[in-house]
Amino acid sequence: MTIWHDSRTSRNEGANMKKSKKKNHFIACISAAILCVLFLSGCSTNKNVNLDPDLEDIGSAIQLLMTGVERKIYKNIRDQALKEEFMEEFWKKRDPDMNTEENEFRDEFEKRLAYANLHFKSEGIPGWKTDRGRIYIYLGPPDRQYFNNMLNYTNIKARIVWVYYRWQAGVEFVDRTGTGSYTIQIDIHHTRRLMNAIERAKFGLIYSDETGSEAARKVKIDFDPMSRQLLVEIPTDALFYKEEGEHLLVDLRFDFYVYTENGEKIDSFFEIQNYMEKEKNMLDMDVIVFSFPYELPAGNFFIDMKVSDSEGIGKFRKIEKIKTR
Repeated sequence: MTIWHDSRTSRNEGANMKKSKKKNHFIACISAAILCVLFLSGCSTNKNVNLDPDLEDIGSAIQLLMTGVERKIYKNIRDQALKEEFMEEFWKKRDPDMNTEENEFRDEFEKRLAYANLHFKSEGIPGWKTDRGRIYIYLGPPDRQYFNNMLNYTNIKARIVWVYYRWQAGVEFVDRTGTGSYTIQIDIHHTRRLMNAIERAKFGLIYSDETGSEAARKVKIDFDPMSRQLLVEIPTDALFYKEEGEHLLVDLRFDFYVYTENGEKIDSFFEIQNYMEKEKNMLDMDVIVFSFPYELPAGNFFIDMKVSDSEGIGKFRKIEKIKTR
């Protein structure tokens, strides 16, 4: 019988407690500032969303899902056929299950977009452009929500709080005019978790809890010019294992997309690799390094990597900029 092991054990428990309150406060404040940029139109209003005119042909709402690197790549594509290829791969990278004909991520995005446009209309703008609409598109329906009429406040007429237990985060929206137009209220205590959740939602591969996502964020991609290899370093806490007697087996599929610094795609390929080690040794390891023979000329490149398990279930993505000599 095959048994799956989750490597995210209690050895990392309490790690966050070691951080000082001062550092946490600083990170939260910086994240709050970033969140303002994230919502494109600023934190105080949802009337205008600054869309990139070079991306209008893909459908405006899809821009919400694009990373900065993907925006740069797409803007540098001039050939229509290559644009279509990029968008096909854009959705493929986010497909959580490669064994089905459906792309569950894309289907869910379209459902959330339709819901946002129907339920979050505000002052004549599409629902997806509102703060509530964008959060809904990223994270879906909240696990719980609260509504309060702010009768004793002059600058806030109503307040809505969405709670996401999965991410241990909350989002507060306030209506300052009494017209039903809600804007996000920055809360430094929840912003970092909210930012992390949105970041994962953009990539389409969302861990079931915060611990696994934190570990996956530490994945590193590098290029060794001496051995001419791509090196992928993955923390053991980000992996799942199969039990094979006294050994644990890691069986993964790696999909790579290689772009120049200017956004030109030069290659894409995939490779399946596995790693087996005795259980007692594996649990003492911090990282596993996977290597892939590959030729890269001197220059700057973006490596977009999707990692799936042997069943074709997507685990995480990483985009890394590397420099070769």
